Amino acid sequence: MNGVYRSDDTGATWLRINDDKHRYGNAGDALAGDPRIWGRVYLGTNGRGILYADRTGPVPSSSVTPSSSVRPSSPVSPSASVPPSASPSASPSTSGGCSAAYKVTGSWSGGFQGEVTVTNNGATATTGWTVKWTFTGGQTVSQAWGGTATQSGTAVTVTNASYNGALASGASTTFGFLGGTTGTTNPVPSLVSCSRVP
Repeated sequence: MNGVYRSDDTGATWLRINDDKHRYGNAGDALAGDPRIWGRVYLGTNGRGILYADRTGPVPSSSVTPSSSVRPSSPVSPSASVPPSASPSASPSTSGGCSAAYKVTGSWSGGFQGEVTVTNNGATATTGWTVKWTFTGGQTVSQAWGGTATQSGTAVTVTNASYNGALASGASTTFGFLGGTTGTTNPVPSLVSCSRVP
């Protein structure tokens, strides 16, 4: 194996995360991302330990423009995944100089995965943000990454993680969460509000 690559933009560009001194003959199937630390990947190798790589730059916005980047010489095949049964989303809500766009990225019996993109619409950088919504179908948030989620009854509040609160004007970040459902519906919240910390 000559290189281990990672993509921040669903495969449009690739970045090598190892160097020529750290090439491995077999990586097997032991490659995983860390949901607690954005951009961290772990690679179990052929007896030489575990390689892990962290991002060194800022978290990319949702509109990444490819620059000079390395592409792998062989095609990369994603592992099997279950397609979402529906992808409902709410229109972005803008208030307080930021917007939040909520969408369901996957669902299964009794649960779902959601994603919210936070964009700084203000003229200056933020030092933090808070996103709020209210569930109407009995949903619960069980886990979150890219932010700290709390739920009181039907009201959900998510605040930025330590690494993604500072957003330049026009920049975006995304957080995700796992949720539970009761019954057969998972209505998307009609109002998702966002407020920024100057």
